[in-house]
Amino acid sequence: MDSISDSLLLESSPFHNPVLTIGDQNRKQKVYELLKEYVLTVPKLRRIMAMFEEEMRLGLETKPSRPSVFYMCNTFVTDCPDGTEEGDVLSMDLGSTNLRLLLTRLKPGKEPEFSVKHYDINTEHRRGKPEKLFDYLAVCIEDFVNTNPDIGGKRLPFGMTFSFGYDQTALNVGIIKQFGIDTDLPEAIGKDAVKYLQDAIDRKGLKVDVLSVSNDTTATLAYGMYLKPDTYIGFILGSGTNTCYLENVDRIEKIDPLKTFGTKTESVILNLENGFLGDNGSIDFVKTKWDLEIDNESLFPHNYGFEKLLGGVWIGDLVRRSLLSLSENHVFLGGVIRNELKEKDSIKGPDVSLIESDKTDGSVIALLQRLGYSSQQITKDDIEIVRYVCALIGVRNAQLAAANLSAVVQRIDKPMVRIAIDGSLYKKHPKLHKLMTDFIGELIPNRKFELFLAEDGSGKGSAFIAAVAAKHRQKS
Repeated sequence: MDSISDSLLLESSPFHNPVLTIGDQNRKQKVYELLKEYVLTVPKLRRIMAMFEEEMRLGLETKPSRPSVFYMCNTFVTDCPDGTEEGDVLSMDLGSTNLRLLLTRLKPGKEPEFSVKHYDINTEHRRGKPEKLFDYLAVCIEDFVNTNPDIGGKRLPFGMTFSFGYDQTALNVGIIKQFGIDTDLPEAIGKDAVKYLQDAIDRKGLKVDVLSVSNDTTATLAYGMYLKPDTYIGFILGSGTNTCYLENVDRIEKIDPLKTFGTKTESVILNLENGFLGDNGSIDFVKTKWDLEIDNESLFPHNYGFEKLLGGVWIGDLVRRSLLSLSENHVFLGGVIRNELKEKDSIKGPDVSLIESDKTDGSVIALLQRLGYSSQQITKDDIEIVRYVCALIGVRNAQLAAANLSAVVQRIDKPMVRIAIDGSLYKKHPKLHKLMTDFIGELIPNRKFELFLAEDGSGKGSAFIAAVAAKHRQKS
């Protein structure tokens, strides 16, 4: 870089700023030139931070100068688990095609015990009448209760993680806005997901009370709060991405605590839904031509702009498109282009994580052979180029996540802020944790923070939210 204003974070470190190690200097410089859009300077990252700070502020104002692109949703989670919760709690994590049911056994002063069972949800239940889906969920709940006979006679609190779009109007009310592309239940739009489920449970005669509904990010934060003190942020980095955090109620203009919660409360978890940042083109300055291609060809063009930069669903295709472009420019695999390299999803997120994990050349060779190249066509330089592309995109992913989280840590303004993270990309990519930690440390050097894995937080966390709700119900 020519000036300090264009500096890079940890510029001299090849771990944080990948270097292509091939002998042909002309080829190396051409690769650098073709991929330079992936390299994010400090000013660009600080600009992303400033955008996060502004959107959070606007999203909390009663009369903002313009609407925020963040939803800043009130989750109605005002009380956090503190270790005094006890008893058996059921919870579920409902996705597009699968369901996980969990039994969480809580005893003060002891580690919680978890048991889990997975169920498939076929197309028949994801189309047509909503009652078909929710009655099937009740059948699964009945089966799960029957597999744990010692809980069958008790009335059980139940926490629901609902991974679809909904508006929350109470802790146990989630008005459905939309389903994913695999689910089409038009009659359910505008109705309460909790009521649908509770009615189906009641029709089965089960002793189960649905006390809460949350999304995966909120559930991850709730579980993180149980695991470690000073946990204020929940972050998902898996197929997609999202952030939530614990906000002081007196800093939220648009919420009247007594009217909203019926009681005085100090704090509440807010769900950013920050994946929408950039839908108006505001973050095009960090996008490459391949990001724009992916967006334009997606099911929802010009939507989920920030999420498409970070989510594991897209990282593999970014690698593929970049390698295809390098091949078209005759700096990769001799310019030979197999049909497989042109096919969307021929490289997936797990491939990238595997390559980043593998100290040998085996995973790169296996990938290229899967794409139709023979071992004779694959040179050592080609292998190094694949490694470089994967590392470069991984670093950008970590930098954008770091800018996101740094802005939220600044907003919270506590002596120590712990960040509970869940999601397949964060769990499986071997470098993301350290990269994110180091980049956050550079962006906000005077802040104390810690990133940690709250594994399976999306399922376990809803149990803790329901457990706290049950504890309060018993007191009232």
